[in-house]
Amino acid sequence: MYTNHIETVPALVAALPSMWREATTLAVPDQALVLLLVKDSRDGFGEIERIWVAEEIDYFDPFHAKALAYGTTGTRAVALVVDIEADGPGDNSAEHVLLTDAAACALREHGVSLQSTYVTRGFGAKEPIWSLDTDEFKGKVPLFPAATPYPVYELAESLITRPANSLPRLADIGDED
Repeated sequence: MYTNHIETVPALVAALPSMWREATTLAVPDQALVLLLVKDSRDGFGEIERIWVAEEIDYFDPFHAKALAYGTTGTRAVALVVDIEADGPGDNSAEHVLLTDAAACALREHGVSLQSTYVTRGFGAKEPIWSLDTDEFKGKVPLFPAATPYPVYELAESLITRPANSLPRLADIGDED
């Protein structure tokens, strides 16, 4: 089976609608939290084991964490907040941090560590993308070639691993032992 190696955040954001449509016939909403469960890395890449889309960004339902982790082996997650009302780093960041902190706490109960978190306005070409962990602008959504049927997607370790200079999360409290 063909494997797509995704090495940049813009390439990941551009590929997400295709990945999600392979699992369901629904489109990713204009406001959503997309969670990617990642298996352990090999050769610098981690395979995306499951994608889950929570269709709201006002609160996080712990059911989403259970649904993402159920019957899987992945232990790390990457989050993407899709917020059509956010224009760039810092926009609605307090709400996004609360959302991803709630997700991190719920995921932790299922043995999954939320690593990197990103935000985008949407999936159209030239939409901005930034890191919620560092407020660093990551680029704009590129045009993405059509994916092959039912491909395996792997993320570069640099996209998965939480930045060293990121702010602490509520789920991290007590990990300093």
